[in-house]
This record gives sequence, C-alpha cells and structure tokens, in this order.
Amino acid sequence: MTAADDGTWEASGNAVLEDDENRSGFALLCDLDPAFKLRFADRSTIDVIVHPTHKGRSFVLTEYT
Repeated sequence: MTAADDGTWEASGNAVLEDDENRSGFALLCDLDPAFKLRFADRSTIDVIVHPTHKGRSFVLTEYT
C-alpha cells in the first residue's frame, strides 16, 4: 500500500513476510542496515528506510534523507 499527501508519501507491505523464514531473513537485513533502494518498474529508484512493524510481520517505508 502506498499513500501520498502534499508531496509526502508513506508505503507499507507484508506479502514477503508471511512465513517465519522470510521474516527472520528480512529482520536480519534490517538489523544490518535498514536503508534500501526501492526500484520501480520504470527503473527509477528512491532510497528508503525500512521500519518493521507487528513483530516483523509487516513494515513501513519512509524516504531516506
């Protein structure tokens, strides 16, 4: 899910975090470095910070500034 308001945006997701193996691998990546590059279908990118929520079952993305 992505929402935008007044030039700002908030994104969240949970599809890849449905099982324990995916959650633990994703949690390890976030512990090592929560900054990721989000790539879109048109090949554009934006740097984001991942904030795990709901005991690692979902996450929120914010723009890395």
